[in-house]
Amino acid sequence: MLETTRHNYRLITILISTLGAGIPLWTTNRRQIDFADTEFLLTWVGIGLLASLVVRFVVNLKIRDMIGCFSIGYVIAVVLHFVSSILVDNYVQARFELSLLLAILVGALSGWLGSLMWMGLRKSNGKKA
Repeated sequence: MLETTRHNYRLITILISTLGAGIPLWTTNRRQIDFADTEFLLTWVGIGLLASLVVRFVVNLKIRDMIGCFSIGYVIAVVLHFVSSILVDNYVQARFELSLLLAILVGALSGWLGSLMWMGLRKSNGKKA
């Protein structure tokens, strides 16, 4: 694969992961999001898995690229959420460092698990044929 094509695929992956990570952040009615809440984290991982499967369907990146791009996408979504809450609502969120750490971990987990699920789906479809 050409390096420029791979770079473009990474940018597409970052965009899709940012949108996937941003959906629960930008559509909530609550002012303060508890990033350590188990229900929120499971929702965040679930949406990330779906986004990861979409990315693997559209572009074929290596697992390490998926993990890195999803970590970047989740961090971008969290930073956009925090900055927009300051600019629009004049409200400062608490525990920014914890939110960024969880964004990195959940993004990496979503990219990794989605890639593994995609490889499992491809292997199971290959055995039936």
